[in-house]
Amino acid sequence: MEIRFEGGVVAESVPGQLGSVPRFSVGGRFVVVSPYGDRLAPDFDLVAAADGTYAGWILENPADCVVDGFEDRRPDAATDAFRERLAEFLDLFVEPRIDAMQDEDPALLVRLEALLTRVSALPPDPRHDAMRRWMLQVREDWYGIPAVGSHVRRRASWDV
Repeated sequence: MEIRFEGGVVAESVPGQLGSVPRFSVGGRFVVVSPYGDRLAPDFDLVAAADGTYAGWILENPADCVVDGFEDRRPDAATDAFRERLAEFLDLFVEPRIDAMQDEDPALLVRLEALLTRVSALPPDPRHDAMRRWMLQVREDWYGIPAVGSHVRRRASWDV
């Protein structure tokens, strides 16, 4: 069995030590393991290095799991537009952009502001509000810009 991911990455099944446990190799470096036969939680799996040591975890649909605090995740799937914006936001936090952001790179601030505008234009949804608050917090923490002005979260019907 083989699984194809975006970007042409292929994961092939590899023999596991635990009989029926699904294991997939990504370029021979890592395997996704569900040690109990089923997933630990919806869309959630552990990742182990090829030698079997724990390497982390992976979410299959991270946009569906965005919540604020300890809320339950929404039962409906996130929109494609939100998925794209979340991927773009998370892309800010990988090398070399994370270092540039730590150095208060103005080009990344422009990118963050433009993304914040696009997220603010999405229809009302608690996931969109949670991401908007997260982005405002990043902007304040890394660039010292307080969360005031046009990007402040719209008041939603669930606010009391």
